[in-house]
Amino acid sequence: MGCAKDDRIEIVSPGGLPVGLAASELGSRSVRRNALIADLLHRIAFIEKAGTGIRRMREEAQKHGSPEPAFEADGFFTAIFQPLSTRPLDTDGDVTDQVTGQVTGEVLRLIQLLAQGPMTRSEAQALLGLTSLANFRNRYLQPGLDAGLVEMTLSEKTRSPKQRYLLTPLGRQALGTRLSEPTLESPGQATGQATGQATGQVTDEVLKLLQLLAQGPMTRSEAQTLLGLTSLANFRDRYLQPGLDAGLIEMTIPDKPSSSKQRYRLTPLGHRALAADKKR
Repeated sequence: MGCAKDDRIEIVSPGGLPVGLAASELGSRSVRRNALIADLLHRIAFIEKAGTGIRRMREEAQKHGSPEPAFEADGFFTAIFQPLSTRPLDTDGDVTDQVTGQVTGEVLRLIQLLAQGPMTRSEAQALLGLTSLANFRNRYLQPGLDAGLVEMTLSEKTRSPKQRYLLTPLGRQALGTRLSEPTLESPGQATGQATGQATGQVTDEVLKLLQLLAQGPMTRSEAQTLLGLTSLANFRDRYLQPGLDAGLIEMTIPDKPSSSKQRYRLTPLGHRALAADKKR
């Protein structure tokens, strides 16, 4: 089943991973769920070569300069494809609602970090807690550069060991816009100092998730169960992903989104948004 979102395409298949195959082995090892059917399809040339699908998806994404696809396996197996980043901001005028609507959670985390000052690629990657260079480059750095929010200190020497990355005036303006937006619109609008710091508009669903995660980091299934939700798609699309996109929630292992050890927790921005709601 395919599902097209504003910022991604998801291909969902019923059933999790075959017994004996871990998420970390995707693309490097193949396990046949039904050997009889697999052999039959191979004999009639419906299958050309087993165990190459994940690797080919990753290679095609890299070939076209797109972020590496993400995979989730929890009752359903989901492949998530994200398009190439587009330049979201109009540099000929003031930064508008386009900033808040199109800057991803990953880019927002990067520009918040670079507000501290210029950094090398490795410094920024380490401070964001990322171990995968490809993930950092494709989901954080390159989209920020493409959007004109981040720039190099040595633009003519892109591979210089002295290269640093810093916010552009547009990046500072975008960050200021995100930090000054009213946040909690349901039920009512939050007031106080924290209101101007939280990003985006928090729905009832995201607010419920923030309140739950205030207890501590949780897995996706733990949070979904405690919220009394049975639909994974509903939880992901109305609770989890909006929280991640707004920078209110983060992964404990951000460069391995499909890890079986993955947990979700509040960001400092999420704590401030929750505190603002309590002060209403």
